[in-house]
Amino acid sequence: MRVSSSIVLIVLLALSSSAMAVPTLDQEQATSDGSSPIGPWRTLGQTFTAGVSGILDHVELGADYNFNAGSSPLMVDIRDVAAGVPGSTVLGTVDVTHGFFDGWNSVSFLSQNIALTAGQEYSIVVYTTAETNLPTMNVRWNPASYADGAAWEQGVGGTWEPLMFWDDAADLQFRTYMESSPIAGVPAPGAILLAGVGAGLVNWLRRRRAL
Repeated sequence: MRVSSSIVLIVLLALSSSAMAVPTLDQEQATSDGSSPIGPWRTLGQTFTAGVSGILDHVELGADYNFNAGSSPLMVDIRDVAAGVPGSTVLGTVDVTHGFFDGWNSVSFLSQNIALTAGQEYSIVVYTTAETNLPTMNVRWNPASYADGAAWEQGVGGTWEPLMFWDDAADLQFRTYMESSPIAGVPAPGAILLAGVGAGLVNWLRRRRAL
């Protein structure tokens, strides 16, 4: 079966363009000096301000959970922000059926195509209906260290209140990653490699045809 060099080039160009999109760390509060539980009676949230415009790839959340089995299932939402607190508009949600484990936990939102706008506030909201093996979220208490958002708590049927430890405000331990493309006109390393492979393959096919 003969393979057209044009088809080969089209396939390789498609692959190279997909290789140009990579998740990039955008917002981060990576420290922790305490923890705070969630449960059916208590939801936790963290507001943040997007630094770049694009599609949200995933978020990472720090948890303090010392059992190998992990916590009970939980839900993670990306929501809007209304009057400075997590809002009611859900932009995307993930059911983390395996729960959270000790340390950083990655939650992917890429398939939900959530578009964030630079300079606009959003919120990460974590909640569960489970009553046992509850996850405990890592928190920066003393003092809060993320300037472009804050941690919040909400009781059943209640309003959002600042998550506090005595007189100290708090932030959850979190990271957000965006899908981004390289600067226009500067190909990604993957694209360069695939282009080189493509050129070599096309030349080989032409030589075979000439024999």
